[in-house]
Amino acid sequence: MVRLLRVAVAAFLGLAALTLAPPALAQTTAQCPSQRDIDAAPIRVRSGDAEALAAFLASPSCHHWITFYFAAEKLFEAGQREEGLRWFYVGQIRGRTIAALDRGGGTSPTVQALQHLIGQPLNEYAGRDQQDMVAVIDWAVAWDGENPLTIGSVRGLGNSFDWSGSAPLPFRAIEVAPDQFETAYEAQRAGISGLRAAILGVEPEQWRRMRRENGLED
Repeated sequence: MVRLLRVAVAAFLGLAALTLAPPALAQTTAQCPSQRDIDAAPIRVRSGDAEALAAFLASPSCHHWITFYFAAEKLFEAGQREEGLRWFYVGQIRGRTIAALDRGGGTSPTVQALQHLIGQPLNEYAGRDQQDMVAVIDWAVAWDGENPLTIGSVRGLGNSFDWSGSAPLPFRAIEVAPDQFETAYEAQRAGISGLRAAILGVEPEQWRRMRRENGLED
């Protein structure tokens, strides 16, 4: 049972657990930026462009899934760790949904790389409290439910691109049937629900022991 719980947590997060006290849900109130700005946002945000990050935070549901990862990275580095964790988790839901739909494309390896490069420092900081972990899951699911991914916004990535470059990433539309889209999306939501149940099924001392075994606690 312990091993199964550990596998369930690691399989979804890629590393250790996340934690976050639940803030109020962020609402998208601003008009969406132009498509050109949306496409340029990932590289601009990752380069440290404060204006691009502010534009993302004003209308997050307008943006590509990968921008959630880069915004999370920059917020975390700037000391806004809770907000960074929040958007990182939403990014996982969306990125993994699109990776499942982008068969043979560059989305899946990109998501895996982001889980390691960006997720590792965030996850090493997090996971210190089970109830906080559950709270962040609840927040992410609630936000995603109020600001759902749409089939028309499903964009995959090409197999080759330079994250450090200044050009927009090579997004491309992925043609999928509505039932395929819903199946992939619901699979990620079901995965989160399963993770939530697994977390609540771990005794506090067992949870701490798992973290010690992962080198996250003394």
